Amino acid sequence: MIALMRTARLLAIGTFGGLSLVAVPAHAADCKLAIEQTEYLADLGRRAFDSWNYVQAAQFGGDARIPAIDASRLAKACGCKDAIEPLDDVVVTAQRANLAFNLDMGQQYAARIIKDSNLALAALQRCSTG
Repeated sequence: MIALMRTARLLAIGTFGGLSLVAVPAHAADCKLAIEQTEYLADLGRRAFDSWNYVQAAQFGGDARIPAIDASRLAKACGCKDAIEPLDDVVVTAQRANLAFNLDMGQQYAARIIKDSNLALAALQRCSTG
């Protein structure tokens, strides 16, 4: 009985496992979600930069952390390696932005989030067209 189950499992792995190893080429539509997520990051950075309240600026900047992680994963999934480093920089900057204790610090972190988001966005758009 155990040998029969093992044989059935090996057949299933051989039948279905081989199909999962086939590489699927990346298409322009694959980076659409990464582009949308990165645009959202840039918007959070702009909100933080435009804020006149340091607590709000720090919160908007800190709120960019999780979407930046998601955008980095989406960029990796669509095969856009050039966008991963700036998005990872946004993650680190967002962690630091959460600790801003005055408006200047909050706006400086926000400016960095905007800059890195725009770099990643440009890379994602290049990947989508190429």
